Amino acid sequence: MPTPDRPHYTGPLRLLTSDLTVSAGETFTEAVMARTPPATRVGTTSQGVFADDMHRKLPNGWDFTVGNEDYIAPDGRNYEGPGIPPTTEVPALTPSSWLPIRRDCSIFGVFGLTRRAEVRRDGHGV
Repeated sequence: MPTPDRPHYTGPLRLLTSDLTVSAGETFTEAVMARTPPATRVGTTSQGVFADDMHRKLPNGWDFTVGNEDYIAPDGRNYEGPGIPPTTEVPALTPSSWLPIRRDCSIFGVFGLTRRAEVRRDGHGV
């Protein structure tokens, strides 16, 4: 929840996700799913690896790990395993999609963004 007396952005947000989105990137994705308006997730499904592993050793010397956390999204689902699907599916971070980024040195060129969003006190971008 934004603090009313501090500048904050309440406009639209687009979040690029792919199978390279993992762990903290996925918990961040879940967090922005709860904002109003929710972020539009563009790209492909995230990796589905949220939980930290708990490492243990058995008496016979074998090692094993167990995921020991559950991250429940605002929609009530646990995306551990299947990953978080995008709102709008587009091929993301494929070798051919990196070419414009490397050539233009800006990810903004991929999405056609032409100006930087600024935040006003009322929370709307200009």
